[in-house]
Amino acid sequence: MKVQFSSKRYLLIISICMIIGIYFLWPIISNDTQKIHVSDSSLVQTEMQTLGEESFDDTQLEKQDSSESTTSSRLDDNNDGMKSGKGQKKLSQNNQKLASYLVYISGAVQNPGLYALEGTSTTADIIKTAGGLLPYAGTDGINMADTVKSGAHIHIPFNYSGNPELLLRKPKININTATVEELKSLPGIGDAMAKRIEEYRQTQGQFTSIEDIKNIKGIGDAMFKKLGDKISVS
Repeated sequence: MKVQFSSKRYLLIISICMIIGIYFLWPIISNDTQKIHVSDSSLVQTEMQTLGEESFDDTQLEKQDSSESTTSSRLDDNNDGMKSGKGQKKLSQNNQKLASYLVYISGAVQNPGLYALEGTSTTADIIKTAGGLLPYAGTDGINMADTVKSGAHIHIPFNYSGNPELLLRKPKININTATVEELKSLPGIGDAMAKRIEEYRQTQGQFTSIEDIKNIKGIGDAMFKKLGDKISVS
């Protein structure tokens, strides 16, 4: 009986000690738990503020990059516009330089008339454009190196020594020596036909008579009637 009583007494004493210990220790444990919660909450708020600041900085950087890109694009557009304007100005100047001007030539040339020219031309250039001089042209007073201006009138005088009828008669085209351009001045002779005549001379030799021109493909009796009094072989 004494042993049982002793055991119960010990258990009671231990229980009382545990209750007293919990009573005194509970406030300390409770404060530590609150501190941990507060610390965790503060840490979360700090991290959220940091993330917010980083997000704000990223947004500002994106706006700045967008602004710089827009400014750069405007500068590029302005530069392109300036370059385009300069190109148009140069093109306009080039067009003005290439603009044709009119010159009239008369007198002892193959094809007198009004000609539209481009660039700088001399009197010799105009005469060449008009088909060249006639055999009876008088060129003693003509300066072939003169620069021709727009609206100029060039007159090549005739050399009136000799038979007046011969002076007024247009010389015949020598089909053995005439160039393609000279052959094209004949009625009915175009570029293709003139080249055929030139090829015939190179492969068959010179024409021995004006009738030999009928050997050229495309020149028959009807065409020969138009050419007969305008061509020669010597």
